[in-house]
Amino acid sequence: MTIKRFTTNETVITNPHNTVLRGKSFPSLTIEGEKDEKIEIPFPKEKFTRLLKVVGVKNAEELSTSVLTKLMVLTIGDFITGAMSLDELATIFSFLLWNCKYKSGRVNPTFDEIGIILENGGELAYYLRHAVDNGEPNSTFVEFLYSLMQFYDRRAVVQANVESMEKERA
Repeated sequence: MTIKRFTTNETVITNPHNTVLRGKSFPSLTIEGEKDEKIEIPFPKEKFTRLLKVVGVKNAEELSTSVLTKLMVLTIGDFITGAMSLDELATIFSFLLWNCKYKSGRVNPTFDEIGIILENGGELAYYLRHAVDNGEPNSTFVEFLYSLMQFYDRRAVVQANVESMEKERA
């Protein structure tokens, strides 16, 4: 994702596919298509707040990389069980990508996989709607969704690695 503009009243993040994340603390996600279509996805504040409570923090600013990883796993788990839609997952991951990687720099380059998974998850809302482009299958949706499922399947190993590296840095 690249930052197109940033103002004190509104944060706007876009990527090459015109997915826009707008807002102050809990943004909505706007997907803008190539044919001027626009979809506004509200931020799932109640679900996100519940997940923050489960991992033991009050807001995204309190997330360490290990707690962020737990939050990501819980979010993917909620999607798998049907407790969260793909659009809600994408909105949360876009928000976390902005808050924990780009804005604060809390996701250290050592944990590159965390940033990649956040970015892939944030892009899923766009690619769901572009799984077929110009009559041809677009494999990016499947690739990004598969990366999240692999991350979820390896969650215990990923979590242990992140916690180990955080202890080494302390």
